[in-house]
Amino acid sequence: ECLRCITACERCADTKSYGPDHGKYHKCVTLSRACADICLLLHGYLGHSHISEMAHMAVDLAPVCARACEACALTCGQHPDMEVCVKCANACRSCAEQCRRSVKA
Repeated sequence: ECLRCITACERCADTKSYGPDHGKYHKCVTLSRACADICLLLHGYLGHSHISEMAHMAVDLAPVCARACEACALTCGQHPDMEVCVKCANACRSCAEQCRRSVKA
């Protein structure tokens, strides 16, 4: 889910997606970039979870990632007219759910 979210967020953060009216999507772009960064960091930690310190950091970071994904999903969800935002919001919701489940496991 992290990779899918990273991809969707990077596409959403690309201001070219919004055309000349990209200024009204500033918050969406900013949160998408932040969400992609946090998801990338978590994905990297998960990839090295065989190292106990990395596994502990992944557990600590997962709730932060979930919060970032939820914030991004809420903001992107305010733009149902933009397909890139809709896809980002959906990917963020899925990632947030997976992050929350992984912490409980």
